[in-house]
Amino acid sequence: MIKFIVKRSVKMEQVKTIFKYIISSGLSFMVDISIFWLINYLLKNIIIATIIARIISSFVNYLINRNIVFNSTTNKTKTLIQY
Repeated sequence: MIKFIVKRSVKMEQVKTIFKYIISSGLSFMVDISIFWLINYLLKNIIIATIIARIISSFVNYLINRNIVFNSTTNKTKTLIQY
């Protein structure tokens, strides 16, 4: 019985992590589109808007995944470079 509860608990943690990862991807998408739209509206330059939006949304995605999804406590600089 205990073995079943432990296995179920592990699966629930995996499901929670996957759900958090999906939510973080959606949030990053919203940041990407919003910043792209704003920069493109202000500068009327699709290439610059794309580059700036991708850089910012990637950084936001990294922070959300590191701090909320995976609860990482490793070296921030090292993991940012790896990302």
